[in-house]
Amino acid sequence: MSHIISPFRRVEVREHEYHFDSIIHPGSGYCFDADAEGNIVIDPHYHECQTASLDNARAQVAAGTMRERGYVTYTRSYNENALLRCDCRATVELWTHTNECERCHRLYNLSGQSLAPMSQWEPEDVADLFGVGNDDY
Repeated sequence: MSHIISPFRRVEVREHEYHFDSIIHPGSGYCFDADAEGNIVIDPHYHECQTASLDNARAQVAAGTMRERGYVTYTRSYNENALLRCDCRATVELWTHTNECERCHRLYNLSGQSLAPMSQWEPEDVADLFGVGNDDY
């Protein structure tokens, strides 16, 4: 029997950055990842590039062409789609009106309810959902 293994949820993430704004070209500048205390965090994989960019930003501040706005915290959010365990034991992500199991081709709606095969749907239902003249179904 199919069942939801992970429900839909809204995720909020607090992120921290350190900003430098261009005075000459408003709306442009640099931003770097930061920790919760406002310290710039350099990614070890991009150390050379990020360090050079940070040095450049600080040099532009000293030259008067850029200002150091400093530490900024913001919250972003995104959706995590529900996951369903199909009757065939495959995992199906529920992200649209009609979700198909890649293994057994069963169909499920966003709530995880099993749907009849599309071959049993009325032609106008397929056209409404997928566009007139869709030959894929």
